[in-house]
Amino acid sequence: MKQIVIINTKTRIVETEIAFRDRWRSKVSFNGPLTKKTLSGIAPDCIMQEVPDIPVHDNRFQTYHLSDPFDEDGTLKVKWVIKGKPKDQVNQYLNGIVEEWIDARALEKGYSNQDRMISYIGDPNPVVDREARYMKFWRSLVWQVVIPKIERILSTLDSPTFVGATLSGLISDAPSFDVPEDF
Repeated sequence: MKQIVIINTKTRIVETEIAFRDRWRSKVSFNGPLTKKTLSGIAPDCIMQEVPDIPVHDNRFQTYHLSDPFDEDGTLKVKWVIKGKPKDQVNQYLNGIVEEWIDARALEKGYSNQDRMISYIGDPNPVVDREARYMKFWRSLVWQVVIPKIERILSTLDSPTFVGATLSGLISDAPSFDVPEDF
C-alpha cells in the first residue's frame, strides 16, 4: 500500500498524512480523507505526494526515513532512505547472540555459562578439566568463523545489498561442541 506524505514547500518538512492530521487536529475537523483541495485550504504551502512502500529492511540492523523532498535540481521526489544502525550497536547485538549460543553449550554440560565452565581448567576431576579446556579451545574456533561474518555484515549496513544476519547464519560453519575423549 502506498503512503501519502505532506510536503511543506517552504520549510521542506516532510511528514506522513497521519502525523499531519495529528498536528492539525486541534485546529481543523477532518471528515473523511485528506484531499488536495482540503489541504490547500488548511496549509497552502503544503502539497501531497504518494510515496512507494517502505523498502524491505531488517529493523534489528537498519532504520529508514523519508529523503529530502527535492532532488539537487529542484525536482520534487520523496523516497525512502535505508540507513544502517550504528555499527557498534549492531556489533554488540551480534556478539551478544553468539555469546548466548556459546553459553548454551556450557549449560548443556551443566555449567551456568562459558566463563564458569572455563574456570574449571586444572580441576582435579579429569572429565571436568577436559571439558573446560575444550570449551576454551572450541570458543576460539567459533570466533574465528564468526568474526569475518560479523565484519561483512557491518560493512553492508547502509548498502541496498545488506546481507542480513541470523544466529544460524553466523554459526553455520562453526564446529559442533563435542568434547573428544582424548582432548
